[in-house]
Amino acid sequence: MNSNSDKDYIDAKADSLHAEMAGRTDSLHAEMAGLRAVLDERTEAIRESMREMRVAVEAKIVSTVESAVSQLVKWMVGTFIATIAIFITVMTFVLNNAVPKTPAPAATVPAVIIQVTPQGVSVLPVAPAVPPKP
Repeated sequence: MNSNSDKDYIDAKADSLHAEMAGRTDSLHAEMAGLRAVLDERTEAIRESMREMRVAVEAKIVSTVESAVSQLVKWMVGTFIATIAIFITVMTFVLNNAVPKTPAPAATVPAVIIQVTPQGVSVLPVAPAVPPKP
């Protein structure tokens, strides 16, 4: 073998390896494109599932918050009404019992006597008294 034939052999071998590598690379790119499509499908399915779960969780949270708010309002209104009732009761008791009550003195009020003439009886006038004779 001479140097030209060696060079031609090496060039032919390199070209065949290059062509084989190009074919394998193209095959690998096609497989990767197929895998990419499958991966994109699965990713979109996962995203859709996550959206559905997020919507369900948000609905559950909203329902829980609404329930908690209604319970809170119910308890606050009940506590407010009970507090007002207790306040009124205590203030009534304090105001009725804090100042001692003094009974009205019975001796200072003169008794009033009203005499009514009986019906159908006439009252005669009294004659003046005659002075005694000496």
